[in-house]
This record gives sequence, C-alpha cells and structure tokens, in this order.
Amino acid sequence: MAAAGAPMRVPAAVALRVLGLSRQGYYKWLADPVSQRDWDDAHLLDVILDVHEDDATLGYRLITDELDDEHGIRVGENRVHRLCKAAGITASHHKKRSKAGSTGPAPHDDLIAVEDEYGVIRHVFAATGPNQLWLWDISEHPTREGKLNHPGLLGGSRPWKRGWSHGKQEHVGEADCAAVLA
Repeated sequence: MAAAGAPMRVPAAVALRVLGLSRQGYYKWLADPVSQRDWDDAHLLDVILDVHEDDATLGYRLITDELDDEHGIRVGENRVHRLCKAAGITASHHKKRSKAGSTGPAPHDDLIAVEDEYGVIRHVFAATGPNQLWLWDISEHPTREGKLNHPGLLGGSRPWKRGWSHGKQEHVGEADCAAVLA
C-alpha cells in the first residue's frame, strides 16, 4: 500500500485493518476507482458550474431548465439540487426591502445627549432639580402563569421609582397608571 519506489511498504491487509476498512471494498475500489455515477456527476457539475458562472442568479430549478434547453442535457431537479448543494452553488438574489423603509431619525430632540471631549455622544441621566428629567422603566418578572410586567416612572433627581403598576400584559393603561401615580 505504498508507491512502488517507496522505502517502506506496508501490506494491504495490515493497513486496511488499522484503518478499519474491508479488504473486499479496497480491492473492488482498486479495480474500478471511480464509479460511472461519480464520473457522470463530475462532468455534469462542470457544466453546472459553467451555467452558474454565466448567470449567478439561477437556482437549481432554472439551472435544470438551462441544461435541457441550451446544452441538451436532460436531468432531474433533485440531481441538480444534490450537486449544487454539494458544490455550494446558490442563486444570488437581493433581499426585498420593506415597504416602510427605514425608520429614520427620532421624531424628538434628544435632550439628555451630551458630546464628551472625544466627540462621542453620551447620555447623562441626572437632573439638577425636580421635574427636569423623567425616565421609564419596564421590568419583566417571570412567574408560573407567565411574565409579569412592572412599568415604572423614575424621577431624574430622585433615585427611586415615583409611580408604578402591575399587569400580565404590556398595555398603555399600565404605563398611564404609573404616570398618574407619580
């Protein structure tokens, strides 16, 4: 099991036993190293690669049609799909953009944004006096019946929650209740 001019040769039976292969399978492969199916698949894959190189937007179904129409090769879609998948051939296409487009900039001024000495925008969550900064906080607490939402309103000059509400679902009413309690 080595090249004819190799300095050390190992008997086939020993090498096959070490590799965990059967002698029968090895000698069958030695008599016919490439099956006819593998040979045909290799030639078909060459044509598929040429078709894909010409038009990368084609998927395996359209490649099958192209093989039949342009090259006169009649093969099934499953075979072309198997070969394309093994070779990593996929149709290149663009994702559809949403009709809404991008959300754009925030509709309000960012009143707590401050630019530091390095030019980075930071947010300062502190107020010098009462009624200058209000922050919302919605905490989710898992329970056996589901999650429990706990919206709350924080006053910027005080370190504790000013208003809060409890509920199983996120409703605007709970947040409004928290604002009223503040």
